[in-house]
Amino acid sequence: MKRILIVLAVSLFALHTMAQTKVDSTTFSTKPKKKSWSNVILGDQANDHFLFQLGYSDFFNKSDSVSTKGIGRTVNMYFMMAFADKQDNRFSAAVGLGFGSDNYYLNKERIDLTNPSRATFYTDTADDYRKSKLNATYIEIPIEARYSSKPNDPNHAWKLALGVKAGLLTSVKTKVKMIRDINGIPDYTLKTKDDHLFNPARLAGSLRIGYGVVSLFFQTDITSFIKSGDGPPIRPYTAGVTISGL
Repeated sequence: MKRILIVLAVSLFALHTMAQTKVDSTTFSTKPKKKSWSNVILGDQANDHFLFQLGYSDFFNKSDSVSTKGIGRTVNMYFMMAFADKQDNRFSAAVGLGFGSDNYYLNKERIDLTNPSRATFYTDTADDYRKSKLNATYIEIPIEARYSSKPNDPNHAWKLALGVKAGLLTSVKTKVKMIRDINGIPDYTLKTKDDHLFNPARLAGSLRIGYGVVSLFFQTDITSFIKSGDGPPIRPYTAGVTISGL
């Protein structure tokens, strides 16, 4: 009988110890952990390495001689590398390389690119235009300071980016489709390529804000579009949509 009582006592003590250990384990596992942004690793996550931008483009500071119409179009494509802040990975800096192409549609006028001293916008009431387009393309280096509300889940995060773009002009072209010109010659296209009157480098400020892979962006040139003294002091701007990924 005494042996039976000892066995029962030992069994009850073992059950009590196991139950206490389970309670302690449960209590420990449900204790909230303090979030540390410094532990978030972005190396295997999408981080807006590739940017595709499509926007509406026009000019600030248009003089009486400069008239645009329709929807000017800008297409930008960049590949970028981001470097997260070690203390708080919601913040990062990014630098990249890509190109930008801006198309401006003129309203019943054209621009003379071949003039040796001045870029002149002009029109003649006897000319009948179907379309008149001015195109400028750049190789660009974008630099951004970025914020992401969820750095470990960028496809479901609010994002903000403020930056600059440094560009090198590669070409300036015009394409004019005539219905009939002043000499009565009908239905032809006139193409011109010459960039000697335009600033060979540009610096633009940019702002981007959005959610997930889609964001709105705005950029405007800080430097002059046409060389100082060689034409009207127009300044390009673009507003549009950015698709980001990878």
